Amino acid sequence: MPQPNAQLGTLNRLRASVNYSTRQDLNVTPQYLGKAGITAVPISDSSALLGQMTGGVTSPEPYQMYEITLHMVKTLGLATAYKQAIETLCNVGDLVLKSDSDGQPNYQFYNATIVGGTNPAFNGTDAEFVVRLHCIYYTNSALFDAA
Repeated sequence: MPQPNAQLGTLNRLRASVNYSTRQDLNVTPQYLGKAGITAVPISDSSALLGQMTGGVTSPEPYQMYEITLHMVKTLGLATAYKQAIETLCNVGDLVLKSDSDGQPNYQFYNATIVGGTNPAFNGTDAEFVVRLHCIYYTNSALFDAA
């Protein structure tokens, strides 16, 4: 039975960040972020269930593809640095994403590339410059122990 008075902790929106191993000029810290901050969403499965005549066979994937979305403030220089990266070379390498919870460890992503953003609004009412990254997150590490 769950403890009814469990301390649930606190989220800290000023903790989330993205730090690159080779492109420190593109590191994203909270002061460069809009209210939506950073999101990370898997865009592929961590395992497949392969249907058979009488059931399913599992097939764990060694990695997942993720989409990380950065909601940056377009009036700051970091948004310009990302625009320049899009114009010159979209590959940004490996990165560490720090959660908004101190109870959750960092996420390590590999081979990140800028794939685009959302339609920017130039009407004086939207301060966001949104950039989307695709990258690799390694899963099912126990698979390598069996090799």
